[in-house]
Amino acid sequence: MVSREPAGTRKFVPHPRRALAFLAGVALVCSPLALDAQRGGGQRAGAGGRGPQVHSVGGVRDGASFFPKVDYPQTRPLKPGEVDFKHFHTPEESLSLMQAWEKKYPDLVEVYSVGKSFEGRDIWQMTIANEKTGRDTDKPAFFIEGGRHAGESSGSEATLYFIHHVLSNYGTDPEITKLVDTRTLYCKPHNNPDGNTLYLTTAQTLRSTVRPNDDDGDGLLDEDPGDDLDGDGFVRQMRKYVGSGKGTASKDPNDPSGRLMGGGRGGGGGARGGGAPTGDYVTYGEGIDNDGDGR
Repeated sequence: MVSREPAGTRKFVPHPRRALAFLAGVALVCSPLALDAQRGGGQRAGAGGRGPQVHSVGGVRDGASFFPKVDYPQTRPLKPGEVDFKHFHTPEESLSLMQAWEKKYPDLVEVYSVGKSFEGRDIWQMTIANEKTGRDTDKPAFFIEGGRHAGESSGSEATLYFIHHVLSNYGTDPEITKLVDTRTLYCKPHNNPDGNTLYLTTAQTLRSTVRPNDDDGDGLLDEDPGDDLDGDGFVRQMRKYVGSGKGTASKDPNDPSGRLMGGGRGGGGGARGGGAPTGDYVTYGEGIDNDGDGR
C-alpha cells in the first residue's frame, strides 16, 4: 500500500477516497484527563540554544499570538526513535512512528493525509488492512480517532497504542490476524494537530482548535488568553474573595490545604434546585484582565 518514487524514495500523498470511505463502525477515543495530571511541571524551552523559545499560532486575533514554549518531561521519549508509551507523543513524533510502521508492514499499512488543519498541518490517517484478502473499502470497517480536543492527549496515545498492539501481534495472535484479514481499521491519532501541538508545548490550555474565536461575545477575537504568571508551566485557576454568599465557589471543606474549590453551596435554590450556586469566591483563569471585562 506504499506509494513509491524512483530510487527508493517514499512519498506520502493525500487520498480523498480514504477520507470519504464508508465506516461501518466508529469509535472516538478522547478520554479527557485533568490537565495538570497529564502535564508535569516543565521548564521554559530554548535555554542554552535548544531551539525556539516561543510557539506562534496562526490567524489574525486581538490578543497574543506568541507563547513561551515549555519543555514538559512527559513529552520526552525514553529513547528518540523507539516506541514507548511512557510519554505523550507530539503530532510530528506520531507521524514518524506511522511512517516507520508503514515501512515495516507494507502489505498491511498505508499512511496518508485526509486534509489540512487551520494552520496548514496535514491531518494524518492510517489504514490497516490485508490487501491480499481484498480492498479495504470492500470490507466492514472500524474507525478510531484521538486528539479531537486539544488537551485530550490520552486519546492520541490510546490510538497509537491500538495501532502498535494490532501490528505487533499480527501473524501470532489468531484473533488479531483474523481481524486484519477480514476487516479494515482506520486510525487517526491527531485529529486536531494545531491544538495538540499548542497544548503539549506551551502552558496554554484549550478545548477546540487555534482558530481565532470570540468566546465572550464582545466582538474581539482571543483578546484575553491565559497567562502563566508564575512561570511554572501551567495556566491554573485563581480565586477572589467577594464576600459571604456573594460568589459562585467555595473552599472544599474536605481539603485540609484550603486550595481545592467546590461549585458553591447551592443556597437560595442552589445548583440542585435550579438556581445559581452561592459561595464566597469567584474563580478566574490565571492571567491578566487585558480587555478590562472583569474576567
